[in-house]
Amino acid sequence: MSLKALMIVSGIFGANGDYTTKMPSMEECLKQKQVVETQQLDINVTCVPRFDEKIDSDKFFAMMEMFLSVVTRMKEAHRDYCFEYPFDADCIEERDVEGIR
Repeated sequence: MSLKALMIVSGIFGANGDYTTKMPSMEECLKQKQVVETQQLDINVTCVPRFDEKIDSDKFFAMMEMFLSVVTRMKEAHRDYCFEYPFDADCIEERDVEGIR
């Protein structure tokens, strides 16, 4: 799997600030980094991994649904545990003592 990269070029005394460009892979970015750095001494070049801007909404919602189902199962398991062991320290702390009186 190829990791896409973003090249950020900054000059210390640059009038225009930072310059960024998308690179097809991290290896290509690192090769081009060496080329850019040899052109000028007061320049900084950084390669950072990047992801596509588009997020597949179906995958995102499927992931969130899975996460919520895990949380629900954890809550149900805790409720069942407290039903079986009502005097456990974890279960007593959650109860409203004033509501029981």
